[in-house]
Amino acid sequence: MLINGASGGIGTFAVQIAKSYGSEVAGVTSTRNIDLVGSLGADHVLDYTTTNFIGSGRRYDLILNTIGNLSVRDLRRALTEGGKAAVVGFTSVAMLISVSLRGGRDIAIVSAHVATADLEFLSDLIEAGEVRPRSTGAIHSPKFLQQSRIWNKATPEGRSSSARREDLPSVRSLTRYAAPPGACAWST
Repeated sequence: MLINGASGGIGTFAVQIAKSYGSEVAGVTSTRNIDLVGSLGADHVLDYTTTNFIGSGRRYDLILNTIGNLSVRDLRRALTEGGKAAVVGFTSVAMLISVSLRGGRDIAIVSAHVATADLEFLSDLIEAGEVRPRSTGAIHSPKFLQQSRIWNKATPEGRSSSARREDLPSVRSLTRYAAPPGACAWST
């Protein structure tokens, strides 16, 4: 599986979730995030600033394109026969239209509507140690900030290494912000 954008918000989770299923993962990232993507478990880390991963001749059964910067032609060149690509982000309206009109059954735009069951599944992976949430930037969601304040109340400076895990809220507590059960829908 190839994950383009492996160091971003979606990509960091995608690498770890794919590894939890036993997939061989190639993560595409920039030079500064090579160590991060490797630490997430990617079997191969490709630096897009120095490697032409599309023209390398390597083919993938699955491609998750979180950036949306690859053309339909590039995606098809990198897919195995019968392979599938999911595009979840776009760098331009032209790319969005191109995938919409020319993607077909093997290359699709995917959007998720997260439900409680999805967050519970993710919570189980986190609690089992198979997924470690990573942040490479600031998050400004009021709900996240409220939850963060609860997590960080262990000391005035934030959560310290002396904070006991049992004193902190469970990751599962985040599920209260999710959609009702059964509301998960994938559209292509």
